[in-house]
Amino acid sequence: MPESMEILKSKSCDFMKPLDNNIPFTFCDYETEKVAILGRRNKIGKAIEMFDVKCDRNWDCQANSVCVNFMKGKKCARHPNYKLYENPKNLDSTDSATKSSKKSIHRERDIIRNYFYRQLFAFLVAVMVIFI
Repeated sequence: MPESMEILKSKSCDFMKPLDNNIPFTFCDYETEKVAILGRRNKIGKAIEMFDVKCDRNWDCQANSVCVNFMKGKKCARHPNYKLYENPKNLDSTDSATKSSKKSIHRERDIIRNYFYRQLFAFLVAVMVIFI
């Protein structure tokens, strides 16, 4: 396992679908829609938070978390780019933590909404093709 997250630029993925590889410590990064390797630490040097929650895709995990392939199955872990604090030197600031959390939640919501609209559009096109 590397020290920090590494993006595999040549491997694309759909964060709403199960990752189809069995490479240990990989997940679908919802920010880049590329396969990434989970590192030991996040951007601010803290250990990655792991959860004892089984999953098949990122959708199965809580907000700001990803579904990671481990040796003994898939489990949720905190996204390595998730920053609890905007400024790591000011750990007492809850305002920056709230802003960062809200920004990340809104980004995830927008990504999910866009995915839903793409699926709806594809469905409507298929229905139109059938009836035309």
